[in-house]
Amino acid sequence: MVDLDKYTIRVEWSEEDESYIARCLEFPSLGSHGPSRLAALSEMETLLSSTLDWMEEEGERIPEPFGIRSYKGNISLRIPPETHKELTILAAEKNISLNQMITSIIERNMYYDQINQLKSDFSSKLDRLTDELDMLRTLSSELFYKQFVSTSDYANPQSYADVNTDPLVYKAGSLPEETCEDKNTLSA
Repeated sequence: MVDLDKYTIRVEWSEEDESYIARCLEFPSLGSHGPSRLAALSEMETLLSSTLDWMEEEGERIPEPFGIRSYKGNISLRIPPETHKELTILAAEKNISLNQMITSIIERNMYYDQINQLKSDFSSKLDRLTDELDMLRTLSSELFYKQFVSTSDYANPQSYADVNTDPLVYKAGSLPEETCEDKNTLSA
């Protein structure tokens, strides 16, 4: 008998059933559920073991697990003639074989959801980092005014430029008078 661990079992949450559902891909009609992933998996292993024992007793053909099957790496595919033509043109444009073209399309589509999830995660993280950077700029600006600008100047922060919220950049002609000993130097 085939080792139970060789079969392909997937466990996922079902909102409709409000539980975890386990399925054995080699036996599409088998399914189990449980309050946790482990419970659903354990239930599926018990069910699969019973099914394999029953099939063996009855002399039924037992499906070979996907993981130990041998694959030739080629499939016969029927597609509409127009699709065949379009794929051939696309492959020629990319200077690759039709087989390479179809393989790349299949692989790209296999990982489409995962790639989109990674993009979404990256975008969310980038948004959070941008928000944090904006907050740090604001805090930096506030600290500058509190530490380096006199109380009277702090009360009037409009005298400083708002270039990228950098308090170190002054508007032309807005330097506080007490910082310049010679006013004529400024006007020169």
